[in-house]
Amino acid sequence: MKRALISFAAIAALGASLVTGGPSATGAQDAPVSVYAVHGIPQSLFDVLGPPTTEVDVYAVPSGTGGLDTATPFSFSFGETRGPLEVPAGAYDVFVYPTGAIPAADGSDATLDLTTPSLPAGATAVIVAQLNEAGDGAQLTPFVLDTTPTAAGSARVQAFHTAAAPTVNVELTDGTVLFPALQNAVTSYADATADPIEVPADTYPLQVATPDGGVVVPLGDFDLSAGQAYFVFAIGSVAGQTFEALPLVLDVGVTAPAPAPAPAPSPAPAPVPVEAAPQFTG
Repeated sequence: MKRALISFAAIAALGASLVTGGPSATGAQDAPVSVYAVHGIPQSLFDVLGPPTTEVDVYAVPSGTGGLDTATPFSFSFGETRGPLEVPAGAYDVFVYPTGAIPAADGSDATLDLTTPSLPAGATAVIVAQLNEAGDGAQLTPFVLDTTPTAAGSARVQAFHTAAAPTVNVELTDGTVLFPALQNAVTSYADATADPIEVPADTYPLQVATPDGGVVVPLGDFDLSAGQAYFVFAIGSVAGQTFEALPLVLDVGVTAPAPAPAPAPSPAPAPVPVEAAPQFTG
C-alpha cells in the first residue's frame, strides 16, 4: 500500500502560543520565520507524567522573555506535526509540558526545553521532540529546512534521524543508499541528516537499514511530486515497536525555466536580377 503524504496547512491557533513584543517591521529583511513542530516521543517516556497519553502542551516565546503563565500553548501527540507558526526572526525559548500542566512563568519546571539558534528572516525551521539512541531520554532538536524551489520535474527529499535506533542508511528497497550512516541527533547532530537531494517526480519504495544489513525496516512507497519538498523524520523506537517515518511535505514550487533564446533573424532574400528591356534606335 502506498503511504499517503499530507501537506500540513497553516494552523491559525498556533499564533496564540507566541508572546511578542515591539513593533512589527516591514521589508524583505523582516520576513517572518515559519516554524513547524514534530512530536517523536512515544508513550514509554511519558508514563511517569500521569495519565497514559503522549499529548503535550508546547509554548514558544522570544528568548529570555518568560511569560508562560499568560501564554496559550498548542497541544499535539506522538506522530503528529503542527505548523507553520509565523514568528519574527530571532531566537526562541521552547518549553514542553504534559497537557494541562500549569507552567512556571520562566519555564523552569518544563519537561523539555530548548533555546533555538537565532533564526534568520524568511527561514523555515522545524523543532523535533525526539528520543535519544537508547530510548531512555529525550530532547528538542531544531533544524533549518531548504524550501527553495526545485528544478522542473523534480522533488526534494531530506531524511532526519531522530529515533531510538542505531546508525542507519535510508535506502531504496533495492539497496541503493540515498542517505548513508545517519546517527541519532542526540548522539551527533551533524550526522543526523545530510544535504537534501532532488530526484525525478515518481514513486519510490524506501527502507531504513543498518549499514551491515542486519536490521531492515520497510517504510513503504512514497509518491513524490514535482515542486514539493519531503522532509522525513524517523521517530519513536525500533526496540519499542513505535518506530515510524513521519513526513512533513511543503509545496516549494519549481524554478522558472530560462527563457528560450530569440531566433536569429533570417537574412534578407537576395534581389532577383531584372533583365534590361531592349533599346531601339533609328
